Parts: sequence; structure tokens; C-alpha cells
Amino acid sequence: MQSEEVAALLTIETIEAMKSVRTYAGRSSAGEAVHENLLVDELSSNLFKLRASPGLVLGLAKGDVFKLDAKAEPVVIQRGGNIAIQIYQKKGAANQHRKIEETILDSLSSSSLDGITEQQLVFTVPASEGFPKIEGILNALVSDYPGYEWYFGNVYEPADGITPLNWWRARGREKEG
Repeated sequence: MQSEEVAALLTIETIEAMKSVRTYAGRSSAGEAVHENLLVDELSSNLFKLRASPGLVLGLAKGDVFKLDAKAEPVVIQRGGNIAIQIYQKKGAANQHRKIEETILDSLSSSSLDGITEQQLVFTVPASEGFPKIEGILNALVSDYPGYEWYFGNVYEPADGITPLNWWRARGREKEG
């Protein structure tokens, strides 16, 4: 589904009818708190299922069930089996959003474009696609389109950005290669 089709589906009435929760996403380079509103289905009091992978909040992807702690930080209760991919365009780089969107949606089955801004695209990809395939496509994209970089949004421990969370191994959903 292309961007225009997504925009057409998300009418003002549809967006206003969706539930969102404000979550803590971290601190800016100036030290100020950063928040992100996440689209959710409310399952019960303070229990939510994520409808779209976030662009700022780390540790979550579409389909995850979570609650909010006292600081409005998400605490995952159940993984949805998806990987959040955040792709950033560096300042001054030529805008290749459309080509990147088409490549990902055509190459990774059941993937979705969950968010787009002037300098960012956010996708959800089922973990069953396998990390070698996903990383191969993403690495080729940033090679073909200089000025872009990509990150997994829910693969590494948000506190250090290095330690794998390994939730996909417990679910048995990741292809090794």
C-alpha cells in the first residue's frame, strides 16, 4: 500500500476515533523529556496493544501488549512477533522516501509503513522474515541511498542499545538464515 493510499484511509474521523497514549521516549540532546503518542487498542485499564510501531520509543513494535509505569514508560507484557524498523534521513540528503518505502513493502512480506515524517520512516516487519534477510535489504538501501541510516526499534535493550532482547528466540519466530 502506497503513502497516498494510507493517507486516504486515515481520514480525520478515523484518526480522532483511535485511542492514543502519551509515553516517555527519553531525553533530548538538551536534556528535556521527550514523549510520543502511540496508537493503541485499550485492552483494560492501563493495558494496551500497539497499533503501529513507534518512531521514538524504543523496545516496542506493532502488536506488542504493554502497560505504562509511573513515569509513562512502556513495560512489555507480551510480544507481538514484529520488528520495528526506524529509518532516518540525515540533513541535506536527497529525499528517497518513496523508493525506500516501495523496496521494503515489496521485499518483506506482511511489512507495513507505520509512520513517516520529513526525515524518518517507521516500518513493522514480522520477525519470521529473519534477521539476515531484513538486514540485507536495509544495508542495501542505505548503500544505494547515501544519507540514510536504519535502526531496529525493539531488538536491543533500550538502556544500552547493544544487548539483544532475544524475545524472538523465545517465540521461535526468527529465521537464522
